[in-house]
Amino acid sequence: MKLTVSSNTTIHHLWRPPKTAVLARNSDGHCLGAYTYPLDDVIDAFIAEARACERAMVFATEIGFKSVLLEGDSLTIIKKLNSDGEDRSVLGPIINRIHVMERQFENVSYLFVPSS
Repeated sequence: MKLTVSSNTTIHHLWRPPKTAVLARNSDGHCLGAYTYPLDDVIDAFIAEARACERAMVFATEIGFKSVLLEGDSLTIIKKLNSDGEDRSVLGPIINRIHVMERQFENVSYLFVPSS
């Protein structure tokens, strides 16, 4: 069974700290779990999106699934996650940690899904 994990991050000047929400669905679209995480000490939207993906991967690990499709609405982050090269940007440490977490799964895919 494949687990689809969607992450969404909210950064708003009135909401401190920023928050990310993770929704886990099975291949039939049924919700298997949801979680929200505060993103302490994050002021950059790209870092927040990368951390949201990282939290989604941790959540998928905790649920115990072996196949993950991670959906995100940040094209930049999804492109970096789909890249085989080492990321040397400020996002590099987060992207690299996500790539290390991939080893815990049999299959991991990243998909850009524009926000509605």
